[in-house]
Order: sequence, then structure tokens, then C-alpha cells
Amino acid sequence: AGKLKCWGDNFYGQVGDGTTDDRHSPVTVIESGVKQVDVGYSHTCARLANGKAKCWGYNTFGELGDGTTTQRLRPRLVERLPSVANISAGEQYTCVTTTSGKAKCWGLNDSAQLGDGTYDDRDRPTQVFGLTQNVHVVKAGYKTTCAIVGGGRLKCWGGNSNGEVGSGSTGGSYPKPTNVVGMDKNVTSVDPDYFFTCAQQGDKAKCWGWNIYNQLGNGDTDDRDVATTVSGLGKNVVDVTAGYYHGCALLKSGTAKCWGYNIDGAVGNDSEGTDQWATPQSVLL
Repeated sequence: AGKLKCWGDNFYGQVGDGTTDDRHSPVTVIESGVKQVDVGYSHTCARLANGKAKCWGYNTFGELGDGTTTQRLRPRLVERLPSVANISAGEQYTCVTTTSGKAKCWGLNDSAQLGDGTYDDRDRPTQVFGLTQNVHVVKAGYKTTCAIVGGGRLKCWGGNSNGEVGSGSTGGSYPKPTNVVGMDKNVTSVDPDYFFTCAQQGDKAKCWGWNIYNQLGNGDTDDRDVATTVSGLGKNVVDVTAGYYHGCALLKSGTAKCWGYNIDGAVGNDSEGTDQWATPQSVLL
């Protein structure tokens, strides 16, 4: 019915119930009209049925988009924002795709992750440079942001210390969107995370960037500055996602496979300790 409930760590008010008390079971945050919710590092955002967006929680860098840097314990309307088609909360910043196909971001911009050509933080939505039409989705990550545009072409920007932008180079940052090498068509999903990025292209999973924990899933620990196919999945992928130090893919069979660092059992194959898996392992569902 469009009711939103949240729970968990609430030190910054990111649960959104008007308190800073941790919640061990779901509490109602918005009574109705919610179409999508996305959780960032210490703030939360929701897309509403009327095309508006609301955010709450930590706001030191303006990531709530309400024109202030004041922490909010309840949902606040994002200012100066046209109708929203998709919203993504990242590491202390937020991005949206509008229904007219534009990409807009706000919040922390120390690695140029807002993509507006500057390194200035923004407390209201700002236009991503050049992405004024035909944007299908924009995804906020740790310090890197990516967008799928046109016929499935992938562009990324922001931090590139380990090649996570996928431009064919490593180091520095990109304050404007740049094409990801080899990902010029058929990209259907993307997920930039902690210094690495994964995406689905056609029916394959590809990852690039930091790889010390085997999080690229290609059998070694060498960083990659261009998209690299995840090993052993064949042409069977229907979705892919990046975690902090690991990646996972959903396959056409309905099964899931994960790879990378297995701290706390993140890979899900019933192995113990902090094993690293260089190639995808079947999740025991």
C-alpha cells in the first residue's frame, strides 16, 4: 500500500522515526505513497508516487537536498527537483534520474562524484554535466557514480583511484561523465561500490577497479581499469550487484553466485573465516 518501514542503526536519524534510538524491528516512517526507497551510508531517501523525493538522516554535506546541512530525524522534501523516476543514496551524497531523462546529484563532492564539473559540495540538486536527456538510471556509490544512457551505454565519473570509473586509466578523479571502455551498449544495470564497480551487459557480469580481495571475480587480485568479465557465469546473468568487498550475480536459473572477501560469511557458501573466493561460488539458498 506504499507504507514505508525502517529499522536498524539510527545514530544519525537515518531510520526516520523522529528519534536517534536504534530500532530492532520495523517502525513506520511514511504512511503511504512510497514507490522506492534507497539507503545510503548514514541517510535514507524515498521516491513518492507524486514524483517528489524525501530524504532524512545525516546531512553534514547536504546529502538530504533540502538546502541545509542540518541533520533531519524525519523525512524532508528535496528542494528544486522535478519529477523523479529513480533515486539512489550513496556515501554521503544522492542522485536521481528525472522522468524527463536528466541526471541530478547533491551532497558530498570531494571526489567529483556529483559530476557537475566541480569539487564543490551541493545542498540542493545540481545537474550532472551533459546528462540532460535519455538517462535511464543513475547509481550513487562510494566515491564513484555511474549512469546508463541511450541504448544501454555506460558512463561513470568521480573517484578513480583504482580504475573504478573504467576509463582505461587509474588515479585521480573525473569531474564529468566519461565513457566506460567496452560498455557502449546493452548495459542494463550498474552498481559502483567501495573502489570497484560491477555491471550487467547483455547476459554477462563485468566488474572493474580494486581487486585485492578478489571482488572482481575474474580469478586473480590485479586491479582493472576496464570492464572485465566475471569468470564462470557464462551467458546466464540477469542481475549483478557490488558489496563492500564482494560481488554477487543472479542467474537465469534463479540461483545466485557470489565472490570476493568472505568476512562474516558474505559470499554465502557456508564457508567459515575470512576466505577470499577468486571466482563465483554458489549461494546456499
